[in-house]
Amino acid sequence: MDIYAYFCFWYETIFRRWNREVTCVESVFEIDYKKINNKKIELIIFDVDDTLTGHHNKIGSKSLRLLSNLEKKFKIAILSNCTTNRRNEIHKMLSSIQFYIPNKAGKPGVNGYKKIFDQYQIKPHQAVMIGDKFSMDMWSAHKAGIKHKILVEPFSETIGGDKSTSIERLIRKFENKLKICDTIMIFT
Repeated sequence: MDIYAYFCFWYETIFRRWNREVTCVESVFEIDYKKINNKKIELIIFDVDDTLTGHHNKIGSKSLRLLSNLEKKFKIAILSNCTTNRRNEIHKMLSSIQFYIPNKAGKPGVNGYKKIFDQYQIKPHQAVMIGDKFSMDMWSAHKAGIKHKILVEPFSETIGGDKSTSIERLIRKFENKLKICDTIMIFT
């Protein structure tokens, strides 16, 4: 995690207004991917833990089928502040899918996004970010220049699986209490 970028998130959230255009949905399975395709999006960037699966759980068959179907129309990338071991697990779980995951995400910083854009040779406006945390996923995507952002409810709370750490859940509750997620629906 990029601590400096995280403090910048709070500074900009409290003292400045930044473009918070985010679509909120219950899960990755509720997203209308046809509408994303109609917007000429070429790349979908997913967070993993509490977006595609419970916290540090295996990626289940439903998420695998979703990614397999999506890779027929989109390039797929994973951007997660995970350990090397977790990244290796993700590679094994998604071995049947074409995707890119940078060695270090550094969210909420933008370096992980830049690596993905370089890998696929695309511009930020051709991408959508899907994640479960406003600070780590939505704000970092905003800073990387991604216009289209989709915030999902935590996988562990809507579908099941292990919950994220208590500090992560506390931060998420705090962000929600500040009404940080004032949204404009883009893909509904």
